[in-house]
Amino acid sequence: MSLSGEWLRRAGEVFGGVLAAMATYFDRLAETAKVFRRLIPLGAGGWAISTYGIMLAPEQHKAAAEALPDRVGAAAILEDAWSDAAMRKAICSVVPWLYAPDQRDIGWRRKELLERASDRFSEGSYEEAVLLVYSQLDGLYQDRAAAGEVAFKRLFSRRPVRESNDGAAVRQFVDIVTQSKTMVATEEAFFLVVRELMTEPVDATTLDDLPSRHGVLHGRVLGYGTRRRAAQAFAFLAASLEVLVASFDPLPLSHYEAHEMSDSQTPPGLQLILAAMAYLPVRTVYLQSQRTGHDVLLAVEPSESGLALGEPHDAPDR
Repeated sequence: MSLSGEWLRRAGEVFGGVLAAMATYFDRLAETAKVFRRLIPLGAGGWAISTYGIMLAPEQHKAAAEALPDRVGAAAILEDAWSDAAMRKAICSVVPWLYAPDQRDIGWRRKELLERASDRFSEGSYEEAVLLVYSQLDGLYQDRAAAGEVAFKRLFSRRPVRESNDGAAVRQFVDIVTQSKTMVATEEAFFLVVRELMTEPVDATTLDDLPSRHGVLHGRVLGYGTRRRAAQAFAFLAASLEVLVASFDPLPLSHYEAHEMSDSQTPPGLQLILAAMAYLPVRTVYLQSQRTGHDVLLAVEPSESGLALGEPHDAPDR
């Protein structure tokens, strides 16, 4: 069995309980793809739908899809889903695995700050939750830019990435996202739609709630302290982590993590990443449905596994 095949096998075993539970709601990958497709209208309302989110709250996402075209009702279902502290904690647990072992302490600290945001959410302090999530998102993308994808500096900016000193063209943020092997990155759905809302300039101070990152962090948007905005911030965090994980080739794992760690020792965040790898065929199904325009979706296997492991780092884990 190939290395990637072995990791997919492990993904099924390590996260077998979750995958088995999902089978209750999604009998086939095609059903999951259909849920993604039906939820597209919610992107314009600020909801980023991700593989991680659907895996952790399959029943709620399916219910939201079935509630459409009632967008208010569907959004309320997703708001309730992201109000589950256990779901938010599971998303936060992914963060350390975006960092190489010798930088893992940064990842653990970011995880702590995001968990603090989740605690503020549970306490009803939604303003603090949103501010913490936005600031840590910015830091996560800045760190990924420093690790080799300079365009990731532009998560919250409309400005193009400057060319490097040698005149070579630099890949743009949108190009990186749309070419990644993620459901959230399809051009007209979710991630880029929500990012567009988050980069909207705010010219005058308002008491209303807007998703604009600039407006929130610079004090021009004053109505962002809502349960809905905090829930959407965590939904966007999940989508961002999915894009960031997909941008690595290979994943920044130690030799022990990639080859010797037993299934029972695999930390929750890494478990979630591995389990999501088993759902990569959903992207192929989803894209095929867009091309054909038909509601009948076929489960088509992708031509490649999507997330490579390659030669892992040798540095020990924390």
